[in-house]
Amino acid sequence: MNNIMRRTRLLSLCFLASLFFTCSSALPGQSAAPSIRIVEPVNESRLATLKGSVHPYAISKNDRGRVSGDLQMGDLILVLSRSAAQQAAFDKFVSAQYELNSPDFHRWLTAEQIGEQFGPAETDISTISNWLIGRGFSIDEVSKDRMSIRFSGSASQVESAFHTEIHDLDVKGETHIANMTDVKIPEALAPAVVGVKALHNFFARPLHRIGPQLRRDPSTGKWTPVNTETALPAIHGSKAEASIKSAHPDFGVTSGSNQYELIVPYDLATIYNIKPSWNASIDGTGQTIAIAGTSNIVLSDVATFRQATGLPANVPQVILTNSDPGTTTPALVEDRLENTLDVEWAGAVATGAKIVLVASSASTQSTDPLYLSESYIVQNKTAPIMNVSYGECELFMGTAGNAEYNSLWQTAAAEGIAVFVSTGDSGSASCDQGEETDANYYAAMYGLSVNGMSSTPYNVAVGGTDLNWTNANWASTNSNLNLSNALGYIPEVPWNDTISNPLAVSALNSSNGTNYDAENWANIIAADYYNSNSINLSTYTSYIEADGG
Repeated sequence: MNNIMRRTRLLSLCFLASLFFTCSSALPGQSAAPSIRIVEPVNESRLATLKGSVHPYAISKNDRGRVSGDLQMGDLILVLSRSAAQQAAFDKFVSAQYELNSPDFHRWLTAEQIGEQFGPAETDISTISNWLIGRGFSIDEVSKDRMSIRFSGSASQVESAFHTEIHDLDVKGETHIANMTDVKIPEALAPAVVGVKALHNFFARPLHRIGPQLRRDPSTGKWTPVNTETALPAIHGSKAEASIKSAHPDFGVTSGSNQYELIVPYDLATIYNIKPSWNASIDGTGQTIAIAGTSNIVLSDVATFRQATGLPANVPQVILTNSDPGTTTPALVEDRLENTLDVEWAGAVATGAKIVLVASSASTQSTDPLYLSESYIVQNKTAPIMNVSYGECELFMGTAGNAEYNSLWQTAAAEGIAVFVSTGDSGSASCDQGEETDANYYAAMYGLSVNGMSSTPYNVAVGGTDLNWTNANWASTNSNLNLSNALGYIPEVPWNDTISNPLAVSALNSSNGTNYDAENWANIIAADYYNSNSINLSTYTSYIEADGG
């Protein structure tokens, strides 16, 4: 029941707004014929350096030496580009697809049609593929939209072809691999190649945080903590698990001195007035939502969630993209919690929609399973609605990584896929999300950067808000069979504006013997924390440990 007892991200609400996208396939009125841009012989002595291909963590203090040359690096993504004329024509067409009065309005293309009409020339793709094969790599796939090539090889082949070294890294107790210098490719290939999406394995992470486990007493309707001193599984080694042992003083249910924010589907329906839509049979029936994931899930978990919260039975579909028939891979890995939550809450708003979890596994250290799932959904148009609840800041994604997601989501838009991506709750300090400690809680080390996966013009970015729980309208117990106790509308606020919350201000004044207002406290915290840290922030920091994603 732990899945019921954490705050739902509001991402699932936005599914409702797009439940009625219609799909068709038609050729655009105009397209740009692909031109051959690789016109010079491939000369390995004339190289182009691809800037922005080194991860910020690939520095000497984290370096643990060169990897073995035999290390297999699979599912590497070579990101391709369009000519300027092609890109301008594609941009214009995609824009027209979303203009109500345009003759191209909702004239969706398939990924193959996008490749044929707006992709790089087949001659250029053959030239690039032959170069990779000549360097010892195997070609695993050319994407249907012709904007990427998936390839595999050994670390020694990667180092030789891209003129860099792959090293082992130790970053805050986590082991990684990464290239230590910017990659280089033959200059002749540069007109059609952006770069390699990543030669490291610092991949996007789930953006939620785990709260304490609670159990409901059915005779009283009360919730109580269970095993709060036992940490749940870590999420990719992030600091999220460190907060499990302490309760988050949100709202909803009181247990001793702690309060818990408990949201179930019918609470969400009450707070956002969704029930009238359900009653009018506007519940997602006939639509499909694809969840991009990295883990298999236990279907009985979803069935229990739906039964316990009063939702109709609706068994999700699971597509395992890179497993052999009859196998159970991808395994139940640590992202199982994230992927289960996504499936459950997508179906908690669109109660009648078909929910499809697309999960991929990591066959090598360089395999990015989330990207494989996302690409599968886009290239095969698994559903007209897609959810991604992961994130990585733009800086960490690098030049080619950002370009690849911009291209992938633009392909999705041209197919008529509405892509919803979690922003995270970090504001403009996305690279620092999950790195908070008592010593640097307010200090962002990597500057202004947002989730690169959610910052393109072709996706809907959702997140960064919490419910204004000081004005909460809740019943004291939840005797409803669907476990809900919300009585009405509760407004949203940006989660990191908690200093404006009267309870947080009161807690600060109480612990410091002061009588300041919210604006005073905002200035004091900003100034004093970097200096003497003499104010008592322990109570306040507990208020701002909001759930992420």
